[in-house]
Amino acid sequence: MKFSFFSTLITHTEKEKRKDYRNVVFIQVIIIVLGLVLSTFTDFDNPGARDKLVITIFSSFGALYAFLLWDLLKNFTRSRLLIKIFLGLLLFITVLGLLGEFPYYKILDIENRRMYLLLIHGLLFPIEVTVIGFAITDLFSGNVFNMGKLWGAACVYLMTGITFGSLYDLINIVSPGAFGVELSLGLSSY
Repeated sequence: MKFSFFSTLITHTEKEKRKDYRNVVFIQVIIIVLGLVLSTFTDFDNPGARDKLVITIFSSFGALYAFLLWDLLKNFTRSRLLIKIFLGLLLFITVLGLLGEFPYYKILDIENRRMYLLLIHGLLFPIEVTVIGFAITDLFSGNVFNMGKLWGAACVYLMTGITFGSLYDLINIVSPGAFGVELSLGLSSY
């Protein structure tokens, strides 16, 4: 009887992980498509009503993506401290970003936008790298291939690209023009 309960628990855990991988992949695809398609039609420097709506939608998917990464992280570690720290950091990043970068109003008047963005991206990048590390470890653990591993591989593949986008944005914030092109700070650079 105990063995049956244990195997059911493992199956439930694997189903939850597969669902979390799948959810992250769907949001990643939406972010990539929105970024590639809508960014060419959006004026980030002088946003009109339509541009503000696009920026809000894109930012909302970005915030959802960050919290889905946190949900995925819960599948990989039992460390409540790490899970709470990452949740706290993500809440801090989201609130700080909302207060300073929301396109319809700005509650915080940011004097040094470069340092502000460096703080936000500097906190987000290690979270992304940590989740990638856990996911890669998960993918290569065990000898069983299942749909969860396939969703996990797609998730890591897309997450690596998005994380490199974060890294490039960090480099642009620290050293403007490092890529030979002057890029404005913020969402348009990302």
